[in-house]
Amino acid sequence: MKKLIILLIITLFIISGCISEVDKGTLTVRGKWPDRATRLIPIETTRIDITIDGINLPSGTFSDSQSIKRSSGTDEFQYSWENMQEGDYAVNIVCIDDNNTQYNIVAEINQKITVKKGENVLDVAVGRPKAVSEISFPLNNSTIIPELLTNLKWISAGSTILTQTSGNYNEISYDVYFGTDISNMKKINQTSIVEPSANIPIELNTGLPTIEANKKYYWKIVATNSIGESTSEIFSFNTIKGKSMIYVEKGQVSLPTAVIIPMNNAYFISPAETTQKEFETEMGFNPSDIKGDNYPVYNISTYDAMMYCNKLSEKEGLNPYYEILNISYNGIAEKSNIISATVNKMGGNGYRLPTTLEWDYAIYGGGNTPTIFYYSGSDNINDVAWYFDNSNYLIHEVMQKKPNFLGIYDMTGNVSEISVDDSQTSPIFYRNGGSYNNVPDAMMNGMSGIIINMDYFSPEIGFRVVRTK
Repeated sequence: MKKLIILLIITLFIISGCISEVDKGTLTVRGKWPDRATRLIPIETTRIDITIDGINLPSGTFSDSQSIKRSSGTDEFQYSWENMQEGDYAVNIVCIDDNNTQYNIVAEINQKITVKKGENVLDVAVGRPKAVSEISFPLNNSTIIPELLTNLKWISAGSTILTQTSGNYNEISYDVYFGTDISNMKKINQTSIVEPSANIPIELNTGLPTIEANKKYYWKIVATNSIGESTSEIFSFNTIKGKSMIYVEKGQVSLPTAVIIPMNNAYFISPAETTQKEFETEMGFNPSDIKGDNYPVYNISTYDAMMYCNKLSEKEGLNPYYEILNISYNGIAEKSNIISATVNKMGGNGYRLPTTLEWDYAIYGGGNTPTIFYYSGSDNINDVAWYFDNSNYLIHEVMQKKPNFLGIYDMTGNVSEISVDDSQTSPIFYRNGGSYNNVPDAMMNGMSGIIINMDYFSPEIGFRVVRTK
């Protein structure tokens, strides 16, 4: 009897040990060797190094590594670990070429995966998204006026990291965090896309809080799909009361044709064409046919643009640049276009029209620009301009295309802009940059502007302002 009891105890101990034993699973890592059609991993890869380590396993430890070299004619690779405990593991995959150079872009170090009983497959494929490729508005560390901030814009970076095959990783959601306290930004909205591809423009135009002048704001983007999330760096911008301007350093632009555009004095330039809201706020009327606060103002004479500069200067406590006398209107005084006047240059520190030299210098991106483009900011006109083929023969809101190197928008296309050559005894005025109604060949950087009279106004002509430093 005593022996039977001992045997029963031993049997129960063995059975209970088997019942409590952690279930086992298999993890298989697989992928395709790179080719020029499908670059899921770097094209240079000839060897895959895989390391796997257990994280807080229920019992025991697990650590192993495997190096897989490409054999002649093989298109795929895989390696399996069997009899693994259920639990979390860190997987690191490194791509290496023949020169032993590493490419850590397929997977993050210590990518976490949960292994369960049965077969678990880890593919080298599209997966957890990167948060952002670049931001397009407002630019990091830029200074703007609150009225211009109606949206946040960035370019997606897509998904290029390791993923588990299960789960819908095609839908990416973007959470935006925003505020004046860098340590306590609040989530303001979410937008989603259904493509993991890179270089998709994304815009958030709802949910923004009231933006105040003379403050510094911070924001970041968190991209999430079914695999996980990643967070962008923290971006910032400053707000000021008054007209938002970009500082342009003195220097020179050297063109491939050996032409030099010198700039001996620094100045400020507006990042955007003057909007209808800005113009009407100072002038009391809006001559544009198609109305919209953020559309560029047009149907303005050069006299109108100068008067706007003076009124804006006076509001901000600056000395007006122009003296404008003997004014005649084509309608109600101060509620219609100025069609004649006597203008004297006073040279104050207020707003003014750009000189033709300043305009040409800015369209290339200033003296520090790394690349000389055909158009202001790109060789691809669709990136930076509204023109004949994409505008539907209409103006568009300012700052909707990419800026140039200085952060200036729409210097090519949308509306032509007024500049003045005041190096002559009598100043000569030009329209520059082409408009929504022009073809690309007529809009290239360096094209000579078209001379206009000061009383001339057109649905294709607007302006932007500058100010001497």
